[in-house]
Amino acid sequence: MANPPLLYIRTKEQIAAYRAMPAEQKVRKLEMEMELMYYMRQERARFAVQK
Repeated sequence: MANPPLLYIRTKEQIAAYRAMPAEQKVRKLEMEMELMYYMRQERARFAVQK
């Protein structure tokens, strides 16, 4: 298979842009995504992890 399908939601261009980012910017982006996922979780599940 010449071009195997990517198992990502991102396009090849988005993946290339991410790889070109400095490491510090990648960490900030990951932190923001994790914070978003944390606040999107249900209230009961969110605080069950902290106990």
